[in-house]
This record gives sequence, structure tokens and C-alpha cells, in this order.
Amino acid sequence: MNYATQYVRNEILQLISEKRSMVIVSSKPVQPKEMDNRCALIQDYIISILDSLSVNMTSNKLPINFLQFLSSISENDAVIPQDLLSGFELTRLDFNTFGNLKNMTPLRSQMILACYILLKAVLYFIIMRPWSLLNPLLEGKCNLGNLMNVGSVMYHLVLDLLDELVLIAEPSKFKPIFKQGPSQFYAFDAGKERLLEVLPDPRTTGKNEVINGFYSRDQVREFLDQRPLLANRVKGSIMDFMEIIYGMSHKARKANVPLKLKLLSGK
Repeated sequence: MNYATQYVRNEILQLISEKRSMVIVSSKPVQPKEMDNRCALIQDYIISILDSLSVNMTSNKLPINFLQFLSSISENDAVIPQDLLSGFELTRLDFNTFGNLKNMTPLRSQMILACYILLKAVLYFIIMRPWSLLNPLLEGKCNLGNLMNVGSVMYHLVLDLLDELVLIAEPSKFKPIFKQGPSQFYAFDAGKERLLEVLPDPRTTGKNEVINGFYSRDQVREFLDQRPLLANRVKGSIMDFMEIIYGMSHKARKANVPLKLKLLSGK
């Protein structure tokens, strides 16, 4: 978490100090030109965060133990901790009789890494709660409406891309029983929600969500569906990040195999 916070600190500080509105889910009509401006601004901020993560993770080497942890939850034979995976992820994975991951492909691994880092870490802990990791004094200065709209768009773009890339797995009798997220993940707590300008429903909720409480996909369709050029640009940055972090974690896993064999052999 500390690495991600450090890598996107400047981008997050700019986001929370942004005076221009990025609210696209509103009870009041928004003129088309203004909607274009708000969507473009959302795109710019999400891409700047994603690109900063990608650049910094490449130039500042991540600790080998962290990369090996990532590979340990996203590759064949991985033993998955309870509460780690959401229903969205579980339905796209295969498990052996012991409950370990099997039939893992690069895209399946990238799905787990994207949900873990981009959604459960960067989006949930850093973008939606910048005061908790950066500075508690920022809490009263954040534009919660902007954070909610940026967060909702980023959330659905990540899931849209993963839904396109990773197919639902074939039914299997070996599906292990996991305590599924996102019971511990909710976009804002009730106290923060009361401070939002608009509280439209329905929100994301259910066992197939990675995080509950964001605006629904239909509510942010002005960005997702009405402006495909913007959406595809962000998806390109998401793909770049997924490929980079998978390449680094997979390399760490391969480097760890000879060490494990040496320890097992006692030589």
C-alpha cells in the first residue's frame, strides 16, 4: 500500500484540490458541453494515476517479497486466502480438488492483480480515502462528489475491461467454498455519504461486485457508453498497468522456483 501511495501522491493531491466539477451523476441537468468537459477531466485524472503507477513501478523496483506475494495469489497452485476474491473473480477461475488455482492464464492472473491493486488498494484506500493515508487534515477539504464520480467511472472501466478479456469459467464440481468479498469494501461509509450532493440509487451491491456502494454502471453510462473514445483511452492505460505488474510478479515467481528446489533438496 505504501508503495502505491508514494507513487500516486502528487496525482491524488491534485485530484482532491480540483475545483472544477467532475460530477456526471446529478439530479440536475448538465449541459452537453459541460458534460464533455467533466468526462474529459475524469479521463485525465484516471489516466494520470494509472500511468504514474506504471512508470514508478517500472523505474522504482518493487521489493522481491512483495512481487512474490502477488504471484502467490495469482498463479497456478496458489492457495487463496478467505475474503480475498470477489464473486466476479471466482466465477472466472478454476480450482483443483484442494482448492488451489489451476488453468491460470496471463489474463486470469492479470485479473486478480488488477482487482487487488487497482480496485481494492488504489481505488478503495487511496482515491476514495486520501485522508487516511496522506494527511488526516485533508478529510474536510475533499470534494466527495468528484471522488465518487471518478471512483465509479474507474471501477466500472476496470470491470468492463476484465469482463471483455476473461471469460466465465466452465461449471466445476471442485469449486471451493470461499468467504467472498466485498463485505469489507464499501465506497464511502454512511457518514461520508450524507455529505454527498446527490445520493442516487441503485448502487453497486451484491456478491459479484468487487466493491459495493459505487454508482451503478447505468448511472455513469455518459462516460462508459456515450464517450467510447475516452473510455478506450483509459482501458489502454489499465491494460498497460496489468501487463507491467504481471510481468514483474511472474518474473519474481520464476526466480523463486530454483531457490525453493534448492531448499527442498537440502543442497
